[in-house]
Amino acid sequence: MTTARDHLSKADTATIADIEVAAPVLVEARGLIDRFHSMISNQTAAPGCR
Repeated sequence: MTTARDHLSKADTATIADIEVAAPVLVEARGLIDRFHSMISNQTAAPGCR
């Protein structure tokens, strides 16, 4: 669920879709992880940050 969907096979995409339907909390978790990753990436790219 962490790989970009455009890099997955059709079978893998269908499997991920099935998992997301069965466990919507995983979709929410992925969104939170993506937001956290973006926040960390932006913080390390900002001038003056360590």
